[in-house]
Amino acid sequence: MLARARETIERMLGAESYDRFFDEVVGQQPLFIADDSQRQRLTLFPGNTRQTILAAYDSRSSLLTHHAARPTGPAPGRRRAGSAAEFAALIAEHHRNGHTVRIPDAAPLFPALARCVRALEAVLLVRVEAELFWSSEGLSAPVHYDNSDIIAIQLFGAKRWWVSTRPSSLPNPWKLAGERASELGPARHYDMTAGDLLYIPRGTLH
Repeated sequence: MLARARETIERMLGAESYDRFFDEVVGQQPLFIADDSQRQRLTLFPGNTRQTILAAYDSRSSLLTHHAARPTGPAPGRRRAGSAAEFAALIAEHHRNGHTVRIPDAAPLFPALARCVRALEAVLLVRVEAELFWSSEGLSAPVHYDNSDIIAIQLFGAKRWWVSTRPSSLPNPWKLAGERASELGPARHYDMTAGDLLYIPRGTLH
């Protein structure tokens, strides 16, 4: 089982060394991996990604959350969409008011992604969650840190990440921690396009 898990993770990492990733990167420092042109990571999301998400309107539309650094209006209240078209309209309403949409529990929507999640759980021995973020041009997130490590894969479009160069403020063991921070401080930026991967340790401001 662990051998299959390693193979799955290696496909996700591409040219990055599996051993270096877990020995020198995880829990210690951010890592950006550019698309290898074979788009191996995008095979986790086959077909029309947007269409697949919208087709899950019955199970996902009422679970949406959101974030915004500079909202232009309130986010819509939670509600269940009655069709894919209504789900798309709900997401567009978030975007019009300056909010990026977060779609939780995404792994069941994509079998290959679910296999990758299970592989990470087998290696890390912690629960792994997959979420999708759907934004529109010009939107941004407030400065914050997360209580878990992040592996972000860009599916389409482009996104600029600003990541603090300061060490994580959280210890390496799994831990729930608190408040959002308001200032990023010294940081490095990463411009992500389709197929790129960015790893950010828990507790790292971004």
